[in-house]
Amino acid sequence: MNTFEKEELIELWHESFGDSYEDIGLFFDMLFSPELVYVTKEDGKIVSAMYLTEGHELSEVLPDGSVKKYRLTYLYALATKPSARGKGYGLRTVSGATELAFKRGADIVTLCPADEGLEKWYRERAGFTGKSQAKSENENPPAVKLAEDYVKLRDIFAEGKTEDLPDVVIYKTRENIFVPPFYFGPVLI
Repeated sequence: MNTFEKEELIELWHESFGDSYEDIGLFFDMLFSPELVYVTKEDGKIVSAMYLTEGHELSEVLPDGSVKKYRLTYLYALATKPSARGKGYGLRTVSGATELAFKRGADIVTLCPADEGLEKWYRERAGFTGKSQAKSENENPPAVKLAEDYVKLRDIFAEGKTEDLPDVVIYKTRENIFVPPFYFGPVLI
């Protein structure tokens, strides 16, 4: 990825979410990695992008006391240029980012839709069928270990407020992987 494409991504983020260039710059300075972004182009220009964070792990304690571990990738910040919406680029980008995560070794790909309408879209269009459970549903479910970079992301964009992190995420698993209900939320940090 060249400098011009990074500038396109920064502008796409700003145009899609309205975040300040200062906040976007912090993300790109601290967390951005060219191999962890999936882009869709139209006429050679980036029209949609989605980012991956790796290094998350879900551990399940089996009845015999052994531990089974799953690699988890978190997808975030799906952005599509307003002028390119309604053309299928968002779905193409989510599908590509999910496939990239699986190719990079993820067993589970998760995301947190901003609202119920987006959750419905991710379920119906992108095939995210699983849903993590709220902590109150089970006091001791298997829990996701969050990577340090996710903590930094939280600090930047949630201003250190762990209560702003999602209590529930939706997910998709690699073919033939079956995971127990799990919790993904702020008390894990």
